[in-house]
Amino acid sequence: LGVDRLIHGSIGRVGESLVINISSIDPDGARAVSSVSERLKASSDEAFLDALPGIAQQLMLEPIAPSGR
Repeated sequence: LGVDRLIHGSIGRVGESLVINISSIDPDGARAVSSVSERLKASSDEAFLDALPGIAQQLMLEPIAPSGR
């Protein structure tokens, strides 16, 4: 695909909580290099939008090595 990372995730509702799981995947090695799981208690759907910048920042903490492409 010519990309350094693929992002994959899911969002689900358990009772009144939102459960968020997101992974950053190295396409060359086909392995997850970082992942974030968050539970937003008693949250509205909009709480995910508020939490998204922090989740994305956590995913990006893993440095991306040069791929040589």
